[in-house]
Amino acid sequence: MQVAIKTTCAECGTPLWGANLNKRGDLYYCSADFERLSPEEKEVNAKKVRQYADYRKMFDGSGVIELVTNGTFDSDTDWTKGTGWTISSGTATSDGTQSADSVLSQAIATKTQGANYRYVFTVSGYSAGNVKVRQSATHYGTSRSANGTYTETLMQLFPYSTIAISADSNFVGSIDNFSVRRI
Repeated sequence: MQVAIKTTCAECGTPLWGANLNKRGDLYYCSADFERLSPEEKEVNAKKVRQYADYRKMFDGSGVIELVTNGTFDSDTDWTKGTGWTISSGTATSDGTQSADSVLSQAIATKTQGANYRYVFTVSGYSAGNVKVRQSATHYGTSRSANGTYTETLMQLFPYSTIAISADSNFVGSIDNFSVRRI
């Protein structure tokens, strides 16, 4: 991990902040003075700028990586469907035939303990029961029992490598646009 620095441009004195942005030797330069660098130096510095921008996005929420694959349910792939769940026509639907809680899940890279994750999903065609985010084997989000788009942020209590939505034994409805992002 690079350390962010505060300095000024060696050419024009413009304040700079970043992780070794536009560095040449021991001196730093602003974008306006970047043109003075050789093509090789420009490529090295451009790579550092891209890495730094990606690093910042991880923490400011503007470009956080989507953890869900096929969250729009465009195809019947990538998901493990518990009893009563089907995927077709761009939604995942629970038909109420489950006799206990039933989970629609997907394996992912392990979520980090102590990190916050934003869950977003849409409920449509609701007619009975409750559905909620399953954060881990024993931790859940808020139960939802109406049509709408729901957003909630949950702290990951311990490492877990699954994302899921859980329907109770009575839930009849559809889920779409399921998204999970670390924030």
